[in-house]
Amino acid sequence: MRWRALYEAMGGPAGCRLYEVVCDRTTICHDRCAVSGAAHRRPGHRGSYFDRPFCRGWLDRLVGRIAADGVTTVVCSGLNTYRYVTGLAGRTGTRLVYDMHNAELPLHRSINAAMLAGAAGTVQYGPMPLDLVEFAERAALTAADEIWTCSDRDLADIAELYPTAAATPTRVVPNVVTVPAPPHPDGPAPAPRRVVFTGRMDYYPNLVAARAVVDDLAPALLAAGRTVPVVVCGAVLDEWIPADGLPPTVRLVSDPPSTAPLVTGGVLVVPLTLGGGSRLKILEGFALRAPVVSTAKGVEGLDVTPGVHYLPAETPAGFADAVGRVLDDEDLRTRLVESAAHLVRDRYSMPALRACLHGYSPDC
Repeated sequence: MRWRALYEAMGGPAGCRLYEVVCDRTTICHDRCAVSGAAHRRPGHRGSYFDRPFCRGWLDRLVGRIAADGVTTVVCSGLNTYRYVTGLAGRTGTRLVYDMHNAELPLHRSINAAMLAGAAGTVQYGPMPLDLVEFAERAALTAADEIWTCSDRDLADIAELYPTAAATPTRVVPNVVTVPAPPHPDGPAPAPRRVVFTGRMDYYPNLVAARAVVDDLAPALLAAGRTVPVVVCGAVLDEWIPADGLPPTVRLVSDPPSTAPLVTGGVLVVPLTLGGGSRLKILEGFALRAPVVSTAKGVEGLDVTPGVHYLPAETPAGFADAVGRVLDDEDLRTRLVESAAHLVRDRYSMPALRACLHGYSPDC
């Protein structure tokens, strides 16, 4: 979602060219390019999601296209473009921007530690090789002419972890979401009809949070006499959370076409204990005028105030209490919804992103 927002904000189809960095032959290339015959993985490569899209033959083709199109600025978005960042550096005569979705090294350190502690029960993910993460992140940061992060926290993390990148110009480019037009006439926020958590379940922090909703929050709500439906929805959910033995109020929705209809009219709960960057699910909840209950980690990287834009909670009992307050108190949920809606329009919307990037060449 981040790179799509950047593409639209920097001119979209009218002014910004989009270059795919995934070769259409990746399913047959493996360790050798099917076009050129060249090896395109490092000797001893152990495999990682952020190396899979790379192909030397595709890089050479990309360099040629960028030069032919007269591009002046190249933005490479996400760690899975790091080898394109290093490959493009010095080859095209363009300004090269590396856009970080997260400060990846501290993120994966925390995820690995949680895996070792068994934070998601019996479900096993393989730990990320941290030396490869550090290698990739350092390489991209060193090669780029400018660095973008999505939060001040990530900016501080990279300054501490990679002091050699301190001389490289940086800027915070926040995550944004589409903000629907507000309802007319404005009025009290309606009583929520469900409690909702959203997220891709093949991302470990989301899986840990989803298990907390199913195993801890839903029973805590029932113990407090709250029988409101609890909906957990997101991509590949049915592959990671079994439908057997769920609390009676829980409903699982795997691979919905859109989560917006479920978030709208609900209380968005975000019991995240792991993560990096800033959470798009929080911004989507704000934009859809859903009251939000979140941990501090869940709102990390966003310019929000507890009790003003969302209700804070860190334990199952705390979440159950906060959800109960939102369900019962019309004035409270209306204040939360209105404050959050104003914030997302002013700071985390597409117009705000365009203003942030004002002055960049549309020939990007």
